[in-house]
Amino acid sequence: MLAPISGEVVERLVSPGQVVQAGQTQAFTISDLSTVWVLANVYQGDLAYVHSGDDVVVQTDSYPGSFHGRISYVSPALDPGTRTLQARIVVDNPGEKLKRDMYCTVTVTAGSLSNVVAVPNASVLRDDNNQPFIYVASGTNQFGRRDVELGESQNGQTQILKGISAGERVVGDGSLFLQFANSLQH
Repeated sequence: MLAPISGEVVERLVSPGQVVQAGQTQAFTISDLSTVWVLANVYQGDLAYVHSGDDVVVQTDSYPGSFHGRISYVSPALDPGTRTLQARIVVDNPGEKLKRDMYCTVTVTAGSLSNVVAVPNASVLRDDNNQPFIYVASGTNQFGRRDVELGESQNGQTQILKGISAGERVVGDGSLFLQFANSLQH
């Protein structure tokens, strides 16, 4: 018997010796894996940023690089157990690398922000109460601790919502040494 479409068998629903009835028993699931659906769970706090038609980047632990797709459908209701909403993403799958039931991380391109103050991720430290802070240059070889409120983090940079102004100099890679030195003084 020939399959009605070309593709790969992704699921076998019959066993050798099983009685099948023509037109009644589903035997195999065949799929064209050049394009796949990725189902993403969207937390309710992020719903305002996710829309049908948005571009997304999909990454897996299995492969370096990323895959590109577009949201084709956003569920109208939250899952009451997880408090998430499901979005369906159509993704090009060159080399058929994305597989069924593979876990992925999805980043939605939801626009850009202008006039944002951002610092290198290494600049952001946490105190004993897990509150974020950074060290700001207050003179030659002098640095002061500044409590900050964090925004989004992307591409090695963290957005600072409150605590510093544009143009202030912050400590980057050496901030952990300053934190250690200050802990010895107290």
